[in-house]
Amino acid sequence: MTTSPPSSASTTGRTALHVTLWVVQVLLAVLFGMAGFMKTTLVMPELGEKLFWTKDVALPLVRFIGASELSASLGLLLPALARVKPMLTAWAAAGLVAFVAWGRFTDRPIAER
Repeated sequence: MTTSPPSSASTTGRTALHVTLWVVQVLLAVLFGMAGFMKTTLVMPELGEKLFWTKDVALPLVRFIGASELSASLGLLLPALARVKPMLTAWAAAGLVAFVAWGRFTDRPIAER
């Protein structure tokens, strides 16, 4: 039994998906990285003061959220780029959405009007 090589259309589709995934990964990493940087305010504390909701939340929680966002941004890129445990990239992406998906499907669904 022999297998035929993949068609060029199949290869092109896989390449397009691969490129699209990388673009989305980089964009999400940049967005989460910027958001996390603003919340952790490692360099410029005045950036964190511009986020209106941070005044109503305990500072350690704001810092934790920022550190989580920074970790997520690194997790979206570093394992895949270094090719060391690249499955961690998929877990980082799942972690960004899994909690909300779980909560809205099971524990706290939003009722329709």
